[in-house]
Amino acid sequence: MSLIRDLKNRRVFRAAGIYVAVAWGATEILIAVVDQLSLPQTLARVVVILFVVGFPVSMFLAWVFDVTPEGIRRTEPGTRKSAFTIGLAMAFLVAGTAGLYYFLDYRTDQQVAEQTALVLPFRSIAILPFESADADASSAALAIGIADELLTRLGAIPDLKLTGRASSFSTQLHGLDARTIGQMLGVRNILQGSLRATGERLRINVALVDTVSGYQVWTPKEPFDIDREDLYRVSADLAVQVVNAMDINVGDDAMRRVTHVRKTDPRAYDLYLLGMQKLRDQVGDNTMLAVRYFEEALALEPDFAKAHAALSYALQGAALFQFITPDQALAKAREAAQQAIALDPELPDGYDALGGLDWSFYWNWESVIEASNHALALAPSNFDVLSNYSYVMAMTGQFDTGTERMRQVAELDPLTVDHEVQVGWLLAWSGRYDEALEQFDHALSIIPNDDTHRLMRSTVHMHKALTLVSLGQQEEAAEHAEKSMGLADGDILMSGGHAIIFARLGMRERALELFEQYEVIANDSGYADPITGLYLFVALGDHDRAIDYMERAVDERSPSVMFIPQDRDLDALRKNPRFVALMERTGLTLWAR
Repeated sequence: MSLIRDLKNRRVFRAAGIYVAVAWGATEILIAVVDQLSLPQTLARVVVILFVVGFPVSMFLAWVFDVTPEGIRRTEPGTRKSAFTIGLAMAFLVAGTAGLYYFLDYRTDQQVAEQTALVLPFRSIAILPFESADADASSAALAIGIADELLTRLGAIPDLKLTGRASSFSTQLHGLDARTIGQMLGVRNILQGSLRATGERLRINVALVDTVSGYQVWTPKEPFDIDREDLYRVSADLAVQVVNAMDINVGDDAMRRVTHVRKTDPRAYDLYLLGMQKLRDQVGDNTMLAVRYFEEALALEPDFAKAHAALSYALQGAALFQFITPDQALAKAREAAQQAIALDPELPDGYDALGGLDWSFYWNWESVIEASNHALALAPSNFDVLSNYSYVMAMTGQFDTGTERMRQVAELDPLTVDHEVQVGWLLAWSGRYDEALEQFDHALSIIPNDDTHRLMRSTVHMHKALTLVSLGQQEEAAEHAEKSMGLADGDILMSGGHAIIFARLGMRERALELFEQYEVIANDSGYADPITGLYLFVALGDHDRAIDYMERAVDERSPSVMFIPQDRDLDALRKNPRFVALMERTGLTLWAR
């Protein structure tokens, strides 16, 4: 055929072969570079499209021009072409372009999938919030509660990368495909589910999705159709099937903890799930609402161990966030934690709650370490247990271990910035100020610049200001203090921190003015922590008054007393006899710097 002869003579076939080889090689190199430098995967796709667009252009140039020893010359015109021949040439061009696109695109997808599979741990999963097919709030709480319970159960499995709740339940994931979610969370598997309530019957559908291929790898043969009174055990049944579907070795002890259930009154279980939803949100008076829900659940089911542990958590949170005074919460919180352990020794929640109580309010570090180790043994992959353990390590002077643990926790919660900030705080607290500043800058770079995250941005600016003061960079510290105040919107806890910053900057009058405002607002709304006065007056050089506030903090069992043993900002007091006596009274002398 004259067309084939012309294509050969004009060396179009050779040009096409060279072009495809170069495009393929460049794509292979690009994919490797994108992976190594953590560049967006869309960059590879854009380059593929550019190669495809360039293909017909290069074929046209190969048809019209030729490279000779004398240079580039226009090719001599061949025989006159019929309409059929011209159409065939166009078909060749279109087919070649389409073939190149699918070849390069397939190679890109294949390479990305292969490299993603190598990067994402096989033993990794995110439990996404289950959707409710019903409009009422109770069904929505049940749906989310089932996913939350499943997350807790899978935390008993050692060496399982289990995404933290805040990230796996994040609204940032809404509408995204499985591959994108896997990349964002760094997991190989995601579990999706839905709940439909019809009277007292519940239907639960679930699917395990491989984030490399994007395909479902498991769904139960039949949906979970259960009576509402059997809801308490559905998370255990689901957990077993998910573990089997992932084909991971768990071990007998871990599987026993995963499947461990106790029959619970369905009304009490509903109230428990509602309480957990409020406790997790920690917005406004939700913590006190959680206390009420847990108390109502326990009135219906006094032997409900998980509700006892949750009540202890909620009471501690209410005292920590200054909704109530510690003396209003502590006895009841301890009783609830101890009751949870007595009712269910296999439940990590009770030990974790007791450890948190002894850590924050009783400063009994031997008990804290014992409880934390016990909780970690029962739930080695539980996000909350791992987070608390990081703090315990740091508070007992093991800063490097605590900071490294907190970095691991931050990796499990990649869509929230809270633990990134805590890494910076631990670095600053251990005297690694330059690293802390880098970490705070990193945190500021990933916090969304919207009204929802104003307080978080304010917190980071406050920590950065305190760190800069420690480095003697006064002017820059003052700038970040002002930024923090502008974003805080009068938050009680933040106003106390701002008073301390200005005290350390030597701005006595402004510091005292802010401190007075803090005490008025805090006392009106709940509780003014005396520890703020300790840090303020030690910064102002009034050591007697500082120790007066420290004595109040110890008497009132302020949770912030736990920071005193390792805090460098209190070094000026460490030889003061009153300070030494108070440290001995708290039992914290063993852990002091």
